Amino acid sequence: MNDYFKPFAPEQPNGVNVLTIAGAFPTPIQPWLVNHLVEIIRHGGDNRVISRRAELDQITEAVQMHRLTEKYICVPENRVSVLKTFLSAMSNQAVRKRTIALLSKYKGGNRSVVKRTFDVLAAPTLAVKPDIIHSHSEPVGTRLLPLIVANGAPFVQTFHGLTPIGVPTISADQRRVYSRAAKAVFVNTDFARKQFEAIGGESDNFIVVPQGIDLEKWRYSPCQYSDQGPINLLTVGRLDEEKGHIYAIQAIAELLRQGHQVHYHIVGRGPQGEYLKSKARDLGIQDRVTFHGVLIDDEIKEIYRKSHIFILPSLRSGDGLWEETQGVVLQEAQATGLHVIACDSGGISECLGDGKVGYLIPDRDVNAISGAVNDILSRKSEWSFRQQEARSWVEKHYSLSRIGEKMNTIYRHLIEDVQG
Repeated sequence: MNDYFKPFAPEQPNGVNVLTIAGAFPTPIQPWLVNHLVEIIRHGGDNRVISRRAELDQITEAVQMHRLTEKYICVPENRVSVLKTFLSAMSNQAVRKRTIALLSKYKGGNRSVVKRTFDVLAAPTLAVKPDIIHSHSEPVGTRLLPLIVANGAPFVQTFHGLTPIGVPTISADQRRVYSRAAKAVFVNTDFARKQFEAIGGESDNFIVVPQGIDLEKWRYSPCQYSDQGPINLLTVGRLDEEKGHIYAIQAIAELLRQGHQVHYHIVGRGPQGEYLKSKARDLGIQDRVTFHGVLIDDEIKEIYRKSHIFILPSLRSGDGLWEETQGVVLQEAQATGLHVIACDSGGISECLGDGKVGYLIPDRDVNAISGAVNDILSRKSEWSFRQQEARSWVEKHYSLSRIGEKMNTIYRHLIEDVQG
């Protein structure tokens, strides 16, 4: 039995012990979650983490440093795996006692026999005693909701936007019940709040808190313009259709046709990987487009430092629902010193000051992407000023330490409200 089932460490002054619910952990493609957990520790609290899927192939330095995998449990849909965890946990007298107490408050309502059986098997994982429970995954949070309620700790959730196209989600009715159970719903932009309400979410207490980045990690080190080497363009994100990589690839072909020495670096993985590679070959630019897969720690920082311009070509959706809510990669790019070009999708305009600190362009527009790159290249004398301006913007609005302090204060206020 790992540290997950052990009592939370004694709190330091103002610390908050948090049980976090996630879809996957410790996934390298969601660094914001690890950032949040580290801030909980920095403010004197302790963590426990539940997810439905474990991603242990690439564990970041922060996860290792703070021993987060030792305070983590995977609760998959596979009942055999859940049964093994149940039997192991229940062999401990203290866990068994806490689980029995939790199940005495459990209300399965009209849930099916299969779901009630799952709830009983998963009960030990919710029989810990946090100060607050924070869910970052609608499907997992909804699945565990009766156990969350039985736990009795204040429950909050963060809506990070719709799941990628093709990934299972929850119904509007489920979302209404789930959101109403929360004392607060966190969103990273006002667009995310509107999106959440449009798909059935309800709350009397929306709180806008953007995802922050660690400015010590993302140091300002801009790559200056040089006539000697290529201009490196960069996109970081899942290789999904809605991310719009194909339009950036076509823009690279146009820039090369115009005589610009550019190289496009794509970081990420996803179902469109092979398709995008084939398109680069079809355009005859495969030697000017590099697919790096997922990069973490020093590797991802290094590719930002070597790049000049960041492109976020995310698309608007036909129904106006699946769109970027924040785009943390923009803040990583600006903190490092890259110029940024982003399609005006979802909450992106909020994150760029409505275009004051970056290029906002229409989506699905190859000429708009190439035109923005041309404009940046034509303003070499302004590079330093623009790069520093963008860094200052991130320092003011997206500093992880400031946001961590804000979250810790909100947690404490919510806990105090419940305690009366």
